[in-house]
Amino acid sequence: SDVIVTGYQTISRERATGAFGTMTSQQLDSKLNANLKNIIEGQIAGVVLDKNGNISIRGISTLIAESNPLIVVDGYPTELLLNDLNPDNIENITVLKDGVAASIYGSRAANGVIVVTTKLDKRGKGMLSYKGSFRFETKPNLDYLQQVSTSDFIDAELALYDLSPTSTTYSLANKSVYQSPVIKMLTMRRAGLMNDEEFNRQINELRQINGLKDVEKNMFRTAFTQTHNLRLSGGNEINRYNLALNYMNNRSSFINTHDNRILINLKNEWNPYKFLKIGFTTGINYSRSRSPIANWDLVTGMTQFFRPYERVVNENGNLTKLHS
Repeated sequence: SDVIVTGYQTISRERATGAFGTMTSQQLDSKLNANLKNIIEGQIAGVVLDKNGNISIRGISTLIAESNPLIVVDGYPTELLLNDLNPDNIENITVLKDGVAASIYGSRAANGVIVVTTKLDKRGKGMLSYKGSFRFETKPNLDYLQQVSTSDFIDAELALYDLSPTSTTYSLANKSVYQSPVIKMLTMRRAGLMNDEEFNRQINELRQINGLKDVEKNMFRTAFTQTHNLRLSGGNEINRYNLALNYMNNRSSFINTHDNRILINLKNEWNPYKFLKIGFTTGINYSRSRSPIANWDLVTGMTQFFRPYERVVNENGNLTKLHS
């Protein structure tokens, strides 16, 4: 907390000019979160994370609304994102927020600079350390959406149809376009293709369906995130090394939606002479994700594409044609 790392030098806090914020490895370790963006949010003044996961430092500074700050790792400007970094392998973070950053890194610092220093332990015997975490989220309860009940929704459709029966009809010929089952039955009854008894029976069957609970049962699950961090470090008077391995497995609430990530970082430093220091840093980032559902509109929108009496799966447990 007494020094500021600007990327090319480390100076004491009282000598630093401009606006900045810092986080140490102790602060990072106290946050059980695999996402570095979520870790630093709220910890450094002026760093904002929006609902889409985009990070900005003191607002947006360009007309094209590009807000990503420059990431500097161990003194080298990179094209990395914060998600590409292993939080367990970071010694400290300094956020440069104003024109001082531009004087160092030029126009690339227009959106601020995040300076990251990775770990490199003091000289000593090799040490192997492990840290892991598990986080669970309960299955979502869609009752909190407070959507209209199936029976009330059907009553509204019946009332609207009665106001103007000829303006709202079902096309019996066009099978390719999905249309409301209630309007279909109303049209068939009006055309004499369905009697009142059969109409009332089918309407009452629809009233018993809770489509939202059907979605909750078949499309959601308990979510969990697990992270594993393995680090090997040590060295002597001439050579110091640090090898860090991070694995994250994230299973989202939506079924068949998950992502995995593996980060491997190696940092080696040689000091053969007092006047000569040679450093080598490399990183490997491998990730894989699957997300068959891109948004919540199907579930929460209750638009014309989803009505509360519609089923997500049929009697055999297979996806219906509407949602497959």
